[in-house]
Amino acid sequence: MKEMKKIFLILLAVASVVFSITAQEIETMYVMKNGIITHEIAIPDIDSIVFYNPVLEDGFYVVGAATSTPNLQDANASKALMAVGFSEFYQSSIYVKYLALEGGKPFSIVLKDDDTEISYGANLTLTALVDEDEPAISVYKGKFAKNGAALYVAENGLYHVIINLNMTEPIIIIAPVSWGIRGTMNDWGFSAFPTPAFNKTSMTFMLQNFKISTGSQFKYAYGGGWSIWLHEDGYLREQTNLGGNGENGLTPGGYNINIAAGIWDIELTWNLAGGNVTNSFKDNLTKTGSVNSSFDSNTVFSLVGTAVMDWDTDLDFTFISNTDNHIIYKAKNVTLMPGEFKVRTNHGWNWNWGWGQVSIEGEGFWESAGYGNIETAGGFFSEVIFEFDWNEKEGYLINPKLKF
Repeated sequence: MKEMKKIFLILLAVASVVFSITAQEIETMYVMKNGIITHEIAIPDIDSIVFYNPVLEDGFYVVGAATSTPNLQDANASKALMAVGFSEFYQSSIYVKYLALEGGKPFSIVLKDDDTEISYGANLTLTALVDEDEPAISVYKGKFAKNGAALYVAENGLYHVIINLNMTEPIIIIAPVSWGIRGTMNDWGFSAFPTPAFNKTSMTFMLQNFKISTGSQFKYAYGGGWSIWLHEDGYLREQTNLGGNGENGLTPGGYNINIAAGIWDIELTWNLAGGNVTNSFKDNLTKTGSVNSSFDSNTVFSLVGTAVMDWDTDLDFTFISNTDNHIIYKAKNVTLMPGEFKVRTNHGWNWNWGWGQVSIEGEGFWESAGYGNIETAGGFFSEVIFEFDWNEKEGYLINPKLKF
């Protein structure tokens, strides 16, 4: 069979073409840049070539031997793109990335700006986190600098890379990530996931046969904390927890996730993905068994807040009755001061109800300016009733009401 030679012209404005080869028939490709043929390349049949989009967004990328992306010329370089951080107060000069890093191997942060690549690094030191609500871990920390030293971590694992450019001297923090759950089922403590097998592109954290005795709320968090301080007075913090985000999956600092009573397999999967942190995480909740969840009449419900006295002093209700799971509590001769209040259980904040969560029958009550508190003009009430229906199967309070 006579071999035929084909000629192809590829016009390149700036970027080079990246492709994979699967066929054997040799042909010729001429590469033209700015209207001038610069060189020719022997290639297989053009129909067998898979072309990758060479155009990457401008931004910070985490690349190097410690990662799955050696450089920006890699076919999957788009997955190394960092995201804008999700701090207590939105700051566009914070960048974050969850990714797997191999211990003892170098990596760097590369800023792509049009056709320019600038490498950044730092001399890192291990620093224990000690501030309020921070994970109970030590992190790698250093001054983030152009052409700085190569970055290293000691152990394989998933890491949370944070760049804060809001400082006079920008910093980088690299936090080891050990996921767990925090919620009403563990008194907002920390139930850690076992460490999964190390993989540079995907890892699944799983709690199996996890017992939840009553309907609960929770979030995913690492190291038992909620956020990392990025400023010494705590006004700027980067979230270290994941919550719900409606139909958009999981997001840093998201809503509490509801879960019914039962035996559960709880999975949190990380996949290497570019951009928004939401792209990297998915969860799966599988109920594998049931638990008995009968109402405990020893549960204490109370009013608390400035309308009572302060946020540490409770006015307790008295349990009255349970009729077919319709529960009634009452308090008599109640005087409320002008101020704010909520209903809570057992003198703590595991479960509490404010405006929009509990319906109110009576005059002189309205929504507070913040935090879901109920605001009142005050007054004397001969009887205050708190009632709700108890879903024994799921362990939830349904349609709680306050009657003044």
